[in-house]
Amino acid sequence: MTGEQSEKLIATLAAEYPGVPVVKMSAKTGLGFEALCEQLDRPLEQDRRQMDVDYDVYAEGEAELGWLNCQVNVSSAEPIAMDAILMKILESLHRRFVGMTAEIAHVKLIAISDQGHAVGNVVSNLGAPVLSLASEVLSPQIHMVINARVAIDPDELAEIVRAVLHEVSTPTSIAIDIAAIQYFRPGRPVPTHRIAAG
Repeated sequence: MTGEQSEKLIATLAAEYPGVPVVKMSAKTGLGFEALCEQLDRPLEQDRRQMDVDYDVYAEGEAELGWLNCQVNVSSAEPIAMDAILMKILESLHRRFVGMTAEIAHVKLIAISDQGHAVGNVVSNLGAPVLSLASEVLSPQIHMVINARVAIDPDELAEIVRAVLHEVSTPTSIAIDIAAIQYFRPGRPVPTHRIAAG
């Protein structure tokens, strides 16, 4: 998003929600995080309007997505470039979803070793996968978390993830083992608390 687009979005939000603070922040670089913290530390305004959520519309949108959470152990006799293996998996997943026109809501990978961690993500079919936090770590043992929300049947989503992990490990001496995997469609949200109209 360009600076001009960003300012236009802020102006639109300010016009649509007068009196509500708009904080500009980058999840990628962290720019604006201090401003967000300052805003969150301010006393709650009791008369602030509450968001009106149509849970039927929300549930309908959520039902379009297959959700997957997966924990993977990666090992090799030789140290592995953690950033490279993370991006190889992420780029392969992205190619598959784009090829079958399965709309990505988000796919996030976190790789962890004793020396540090790396994060990669992609948030749409049009955007390229991004290494949002590089580690520059070489390690023979890596633990990885894959978190995906894609407009596809959850069983098919799981099969694609398994196939990509097999594809990445097969031509190399790298072993990739799935330690845990969950995949499902979320149920309708049931709010625990509701704020009654005054």
